[in-house]
Amino acid sequence: MNNLYYLVSANKYLALRGYQGSEWITINKSHLSPAEKHEAIEVRRVDLQPNRPAVFDQEGVPCLNLWIPPTIQPRPNPYPRIEKILEYQTGRNVGGEWCPDPTGYQWLKNWLAFKVQNPAEKPTHGVLLTGPEGDGRKTLFAIVAEILGRANCDIAYPCHVRDSARRWKPSLLVYLGDVRPTQRLTSLLTSPEVPFGQKWFKTSAPNRTAFIAGSSEKVPVMDVHVSRFSTLGVRFKSFGPHWDLLCSFSDNGCGGGFKPDVIQEIEGFAHDLWQHPVRAEWLTMAYDGRESRRLNGYWDSAPPQSEATS
Repeated sequence: MNNLYYLVSANKYLALRGYQGSEWITINKSHLSPAEKHEAIEVRRVDLQPNRPAVFDQEGVPCLNLWIPPTIQPRPNPYPRIEKILEYQTGRNVGGEWCPDPTGYQWLKNWLAFKVQNPAEKPTHGVLLTGPEGDGRKTLFAIVAEILGRANCDIAYPCHVRDSARRWKPSLLVYLGDVRPTQRLTSLLTSPEVPFGQKWFKTSAPNRTAFIAGSSEKVPVMDVHVSRFSTLGVRFKSFGPHWDLLCSFSDNGCGGGFKPDVIQEIEGFAHDLWQHPVRAEWLTMAYDGRESRRLNGYWDSAPPQSEATS
């Protein structure tokens, strides 16, 4: 058996399934032969460290690295369809009409560039994308997950957030589908460690997760000052042309894998994010695209102390 490790801290054997949505699984000792147990590599910690070997020394302790290298290679390709998704997700409702929000667009791109350039770092804020079901929020997540490596990202739903016994998989990026702010959600965003495994398998790893949340409610359910989520997007009853755009990404219509020409655009988007100059001061402030007073140069100067979040 390849890629078999013995995690001393949890008294468990771990194995890595083959790549295509790779996942770590626990193996019952009774299912292993004496030779397999003997060949298993002993580790004492787990982590998700990009560009580090499968097992590396962490403060004198052997650490198992759960990171799987992404397959995307950044190239200077144009990415017009991805730009349209970003513009749509950051748009605003002005007098009942959709209107682009250049500042929100730049805020989101700055946030994404920080994560791509520093995949092991955890942003201080998450992103809340609001809008109707099927507006492309998860497509945007999938695009960024492709850049970071699909096996290094995860999707969660309200039942997962409410389940206090859930052992979260260490991830670089997590999509939270239609969740509400809870104490557990806030702790996942701010906690220095994240639990790893199942109910019967207790260990932890450093928290390196950035969160993209989605909400289809009319009024966003998260307050940026409480939950540390920046709010972008609005509800639109009709997005037919946008739906056609989303379906053009997949081989099997909406919901399938990305087409080869879309992969080329993702490579171009990755290249642009790698080259994008990150504004560090934007990473410590929440942004609310619903409030026009935050536009028109608002971010060119420091916000009032009462509106800054930390």
